[in-house]
Amino acid sequence: MWVGIAIIEHSIASLLSFSSILIFVACLKRKSYKLIWNDSPPLLCVLVSIVPTATLTCLVMLEWILICAGVIPKSPKYTIMIHFPSAMAMTAGWFYDGAIASAFLHRILILLPYFQATKTFYKPVVVASVLIPLLCILSILTLNVVFVSVDVVPASPDCFAPNCMSSHVAFIRQIYSYVDLSFSIGVLITGSTSLALLYRYRKNFQTYKNANINLFSRYIFYLRLTFKFSPFLADVVVSNTVGRPLAAYIGPYGALGGSFEAFLCILAFYSLQKKQTQRVISMSKSGHMISNISQKASR
Repeated sequence: MWVGIAIIEHSIASLLSFSSILIFVACLKRKSYKLIWNDSPPLLCVLVSIVPTATLTCLVMLEWILICAGVIPKSPKYTIMIHFPSAMAMTAGWFYDGAIASAFLHRILILLPYFQATKTFYKPVVVASVLIPLLCILSILTLNVVFVSVDVVPASPDCFAPNCMSSHVAFIRQIYSYVDLSFSIGVLITGSTSLALLYRYRKNFQTYKNANINLFSRYIFYLRLTFKFSPFLADVVVSNTVGRPLAAYIGPYGALGGSFEAFLCILAFYSLQKKQTQRVISMSKSGHMISNISQKASR
């Protein structure tokens, strides 16, 4: 694969990640943490989880642009600087995965009749969405600190992304793959169940706020199918057919797909938020006009 393709993909991923952070800030200017929490606590977790993921992705992609350009050499002297930030970026996405799964689970519990009268079921969901990814991330990083050798060449000459670094320890990489797959399966199961229940009970929750949250939940699920599951299945097919991973042909698609997913997720929330604000303003103006007409008629 031509190194220029990797540089272009890293640049796009970095730009998308930086844009996601800017849109997140814009969202908070329109609606505070407290108001988003009141709408849906796991929804706030999804939005907040984008920040560390996008920040690390942006920084690591910039670092790999320098590596691909030869500014940072692939030598043992730079193994620590190359390996550990990349390992952190690869695991930071689990915060986002856990938050998405919790958002779907929250929708499921709201829709199931048994839980509808319960007001505190969201607390264990939110706590689990933070603690489980945190424990997994800390475990992987601890294993990296203990077992990764810093005296080796961090990446081969034809490696242009974090996932193909030669400094990875095989069993740690295998554990990472199992954990990542578990999060993906969890998102798929909770997302599918949530969408099925939303369709079944679609007439039960017709308030504008719930309609927006339900629509956003659908967006999240479809984005995950497009940017996570589809490339994964394509990679499996290509690897089994040709004997080479998909990244060997199209570059670091994982980071690019994750950046696109996070960017479109926060952009979708911003768009829904903007429409909600415009609706409130429109209703306020209509109410004001009706009030003025009523006052004039009473005179």
